[in-house]
Amino acid sequence: MMAYNLKQKLFSITLLFCIIFSPTETASTFSHYNCTTIKKFSPKSIYQTNLTTLLSTLSSKALNHGYYNTSISTIDEKEDTIYGLFMCIGYTSNCGECVQNSTKILTSMCNLNKEAIIWSDECLVRYSDRSFFGTLEESPSWCVKGSMDYEGPLKGFNKMLNSLMLDLVTQAISLLKKPVTQAIKTSTGNSIKFVLKRAIFFEDKFLYGLAQCIPNLSNDNCMKCLNDAINYLQTSCAKGKIRGSVLYPSCVVRYDPYPYFEQPIVKSEENEVQSFKIFFHVLAPVMICSVAGFFFVYYLRRRRARKNLMYHRENFGEEITSEVNSLQFDFDMIRLATNKFSEDNKIGEGGFGDVYKGMFPNGYEIAVKRLIRNSSQGAVEFKNEVLLIAKLQHRNLVRLLGFCIQRNEKILIYEYMHNKSLDYYLFSPENHRKLTWHARYKIIRGIARGILYLHEDSHLKIIHCDLKPSNILLDDKMNAKISDFGLARIVAIDQMQGNTSIIAGT
Repeated sequence: MMAYNLKQKLFSITLLFCIIFSPTETASTFSHYNCTTIKKFSPKSIYQTNLTTLLSTLSSKALNHGYYNTSISTIDEKEDTIYGLFMCIGYTSNCGECVQNSTKILTSMCNLNKEAIIWSDECLVRYSDRSFFGTLEESPSWCVKGSMDYEGPLKGFNKMLNSLMLDLVTQAISLLKKPVTQAIKTSTGNSIKFVLKRAIFFEDKFLYGLAQCIPNLSNDNCMKCLNDAINYLQTSCAKGKIRGSVLYPSCVVRYDPYPYFEQPIVKSEENEVQSFKIFFHVLAPVMICSVAGFFFVYYLRRRRARKNLMYHRENFGEEITSEVNSLQFDFDMIRLATNKFSEDNKIGEGGFGDVYKGMFPNGYEIAVKRLIRNSSQGAVEFKNEVLLIAKLQHRNLVRLLGFCIQRNEKILIYEYMHNKSLDYYLFSPENHRKLTWHARYKIIRGIARGILYLHEDSHLKIIHCDLKPSNILLDDKMNAKISDFGLARIVAIDQMQGNTSIIAGT
């Protein structure tokens, strides 16, 4: 078995010229088969088995290839070797379906024939008991012509068609000289060389042309096949018709007033000039406006950022802006973690705001304290908690994970305590039974250690002015952690008393 990848000389040169024609005839589709030999094979023979295998292989390969050829043989029966290929015509995404349908037609209509070929508007399928790979063959042939004649001056139409055919051959010769690496990948994954152009002749009516060779044909044989097909097309096959096709085993030539390609068409020089004018007058201003808009938005964001920075420094001092900036969270992240601050996520309420349970995308649980907006007292307490707790690290203090100052929001993010607060157990007839003497002793020791750290061991001397059961949180191992430093006060090391004009606490 042998197979050739698409090192293609596959030419889809589409040139568009204006023609005057009746709009009643639509784009053509066609299919034609030819059982090209009188040689037969016996039913249930080795050749029939090989043919079945070949057609099945071609059908499966057509799903991922634009061209494929192979041979099927047995070791002991060389005379039963069968050769076959398929080729997608033009640029199409329906080649796989076309090849499958074509193999079914050959199996049905050319039953027991050792050689057959079928053409359609999207593919060519062929098999034979002789090797024909790389051989120029122009027989059998098939001529397809439109049912309608050209209604305008025939001389002008022929001149236009001659120009179309000449450009097809010229572009094919030029394309043969290009390396395969410059080819374009088809939707089926194969490299196909083709050139697509468009030239305006009159208003918006065009003529589409195609010239294509079997990929393993030599350059000289490909050019000869195309020239012979074009000559037959113009002088005999479709003379004076608005559409026509000549299909040989080695090449295909076609023209049609309707587009039958899925590939976008490359415009001619005239249209390229027109396209440049359109770009200059339409797209260029749009691009300029887009760039200007980008810089304007960038300027507004920078301006807003500077205003936010000034707002933070004025309301919360230089400490928050500089010392704990690395702890700042994005508001949208917090909003997502708390399900848009859903009531179902609310786990508590305080004098300065509500507390919500949240969860980051990685599964880490947090407690979010959302301070009341536009509260001067809340802003002061927020500043205290951030400045104090960010600098305090002790196993019996609730750990501050970060904060958020954005969109007039003041938010604190703490580690989440699964066992809620001490008052949940002390004042509940059911839950207080869970507080064994061992657990109570453990909680008392934890509170004492936390207070000792605040009063003596931390680098700041801190008095917690609102120490109560609801501010003693319990983790999953019932370890006590002191929280809510909103009413904490910093005092000097040698300070013996303090005065305040604000009533706070419970």
